[in-house]
Amino acid sequence: PPPYERVSNENWRSRGSALSLLKVLLCKQRRRASRDELIDALWPEDEQAKMKNVGHAFDAAVSILRNVLRTRNGHSLLIAQVGGDGHACKLADQERLWVDADAFEALISQAIRADDPLPWWQQARALVRGEFLEDNRFSDWARARRQSLAADQSRMVCGLADCYMMAGQANVADEVLQRHIAFHPSDEDALCLLMSHLEQREKYHAAWRLYQRAREESKKDGLTLTPRTQVLARRIREKLVTLETNPSYAVRHPVSPITMVTEMPEIPLQALTQAGEQSNILPLLSQAITQCIIGVIRELEGQEMDKLRRRLLQQALGLTGIAITIPLQEVFNIADLSLMPESRQQLSVAITRPAAMNAEAFSHFQKLVDGCWGLCNSGEMNIAEQILSTFLPQIIQLAPYHSEAALLAAQSLRLRSILSAHQMKLADMIPLCQQAVVYARLANDNDTLSAALNGLAVAFKYAGQPEASFNTYQEALTYSAQASPLLRSRVYAGSAAAFAQRGRTQEALFYIGNAYEHFPEHPEDDPLFSSADNGIFMLAYYQGLMRLAMNQPEEAERAFESYKEHPSGAVIPERNRLEIINHRGRTAIISNNLERYADCLEEGLTGAIALKSKKRYEEALTFYHQDMAKIWLREPRIKLIAERFQLGQKEVK
Repeated sequence: PPPYERVSNENWRSRGSALSLLKVLLCKQRRRASRDELIDALWPEDEQAKMKNVGHAFDAAVSILRNVLRTRNGHSLLIAQVGGDGHACKLADQERLWVDADAFEALISQAIRADDPLPWWQQARALVRGEFLEDNRFSDWARARRQSLAADQSRMVCGLADCYMMAGQANVADEVLQRHIAFHPSDEDALCLLMSHLEQREKYHAAWRLYQRAREESKKDGLTLTPRTQVLARRIREKLVTLETNPSYAVRHPVSPITMVTEMPEIPLQALTQAGEQSNILPLLSQAITQCIIGVIRELEGQEMDKLRRRLLQQALGLTGIAITIPLQEVFNIADLSLMPESRQQLSVAITRPAAMNAEAFSHFQKLVDGCWGLCNSGEMNIAEQILSTFLPQIIQLAPYHSEAALLAAQSLRLRSILSAHQMKLADMIPLCQQAVVYARLANDNDTLSAALNGLAVAFKYAGQPEASFNTYQEALTYSAQASPLLRSRVYAGSAAAFAQRGRTQEALFYIGNAYEHFPEHPEDDPLFSSADNGIFMLAYYQGLMRLAMNQPEEAERAFESYKEHPSGAVIPERNRLEIINHRGRTAIISNNLERYADCLEEGLTGAIALKSKKRYEEALTFYHQDMAKIWLREPRIKLIAERFQLGQKEVK
């Protein structure tokens, strides 16, 4: 190919008409247009009427563009022509004047015709850098080209997702579609494809949430979603309702079925009727059976048992009737790590001979810890706790002898505190986080210590100890300056809310500003990304709490929603999304917005049941009982929600 040279931005300074001329030509077929067409595109009639000599202005723009697009040997890439339509201008072809939009369209054509389209789709996606000619969004001459490129982008995203699905990479396919839909919520082809993918894996709640957002965006534009999308959404909604009416709750340890059933946490829903008991006992028993089978699998040794382990695990998970929210292959991979006999044996030997642990062994258990965090963030908290329990006690025993073990212990204990919170065992959170701080200090690692102190501050907040929470944040701030940007951002955000709770507005605004300033452009590059428990959504959450503490409910509502517009396009874990939904509900109560509160209450309760999180369920109930105006109990929408979830009655005065 020719030795291309980029036309720098400096070349376009004070040359707006020449740049506009280039853009118009790139939107025309064969990069060619007549003089009259170009003048009408560059200057509307009302502007032409005010100009002394529009022809002279056009000739000046042509002259400037001809000089800017001149090659080293002196040839211009803007060509003057005379044809049946009179004088015209034409740009050189793509081989000599390369433009990313044309290259993108060429790759789309190659992908459609290729036997293996994946490389072509990937190359096309790499060229997408935002909206086509964003500065000319409302120009008539750009509309047709913009629509054509938008259609190709939708085709590319769907084709790429299909390739990843066929390759067994469902999570990657979901990410591609999620990122696209975040900025193009009206793309119903991509929306329906992602909803179908989620439906196939029984992730009904996530699919329904996508539909709701698309419906809201369509209403803002005065549009209605197509019947195809609505039919798919109704089918998903029916399946979600079925799942809601038969909740199945996880148990903590692989013990005998009788012990598991008797120790089952109390379900935070209405008392079961006789019919309800019959419909809910089977998932409960199947859950117990599953845990016993997993316990048996752990006892199987040797590589020849690998296929049997996988088959048994698949059957065990299938017995529960619970929707697995991440691909089963990922569960297999993480479970296999925990079941590898050589690693278990090495860990057992290290208890009496710490020197037996080497870097490779620690790397293995770091992958396990990261995998458990991933399971937690994907909503599979019961599986995460089961796997965590297979190695954490031994890792804790090794912590005094190895800094690597101390790091793993600190990360794992923080995760266990989160899992305890969602089982409403809030009393366990503080000692678990305190242990995490001890091991983080032992590891002598600022990142891990900052994360552990942040977790302890959150535990104190959940326990209703704001003074202890504030003091812990103060301590975390002293270490966060040497921590990674991602962890520093998280500590700053939590500190902002803590300062606001104490009425110290200036400090709160200072720290929330610092939180956004230090949040990295690519948080996934942080070495502790998997266990940092931080994303742009957490900054939005703490900013919302800060605004609530400052008695600014409308600003709080905007803050809680702000993460959706962030360019990072990060996928928010369901446990964090529901926490934001619940606090948005509280904000709606303060703002006296009944409809918004009803939406948040229904979504919060529904999501908590699907996630099997007692913490999120109780959180929604607390705001319902303690903050909601009693007069709202007379409202039909609130009555329906209260009846559906058996919320109990408050005295109406």
